[in-house]
Amino acid sequence: IVVTNTQGTGEGAITLTSTAGGVDIDAAAAKDVNIAGGQVALVSKDDIASAISLTANIGTSETIVLTNTQGTGANAINLEASAGGVLVSADGDIASAIKLHATAGTSQTIDIINTAGTGSGAITLTSTAGSVDINAGASVTIDAAGASNFTTSSGALTLQGAGGVDIAATGVATTIKGTFNVDEAATFDTTVGV
Repeated sequence: IVVTNTQGTGEGAITLTSTAGGVDIDAAAAKDVNIAGGQVALVSKDDIASAISLTANIGTSETIVLTNTQGTGANAINLEASAGGVLVSADGDIASAIKLHATAGTSQTIDIINTAGTGSGAITLTSTAGSVDINAGASVTIDAAGASNFTTSSGALTLQGAGGVDIAATGVATTIKGTFNVDEAATFDTTVGV
């Protein structure tokens, strides 16, 4: 069954309207539903949860893919909540359950930015049952504009560098609280007060 309008140029050249009920498009399991046009807009008219839902629920090989093949901007795919939040949740008990992955070139970056939040947890990384592991192929730089601390609620805090560990603040005092234990030879470039 083919519905064709060869002359109409308006936005509603072909219109399917159900003023009181729904519209159901259903194809056989092995066949595609193809929607193509200039701009494709899916708009919900109901103020409910899951107002727009994309669901695959047939088998373990299923995937849902959003692809932009030619856009080069930083927002080539944009997920935006104008008034609320964005939740990414995975229930699968698998490795890499949630993964942010840039793979295509040496100029790529992955940025996590909060431009307006001013609280102490404006960006928070939390692992309630396990650890947090940060690995870099080059260096790791942590820079803060205010006073900062590294604290463990139990156990020791270990700083270990293959070429040594430098604790430096030129022109200001460095304070070590508690017992100070040196296992090997120590060299002090200036006066040490105890």
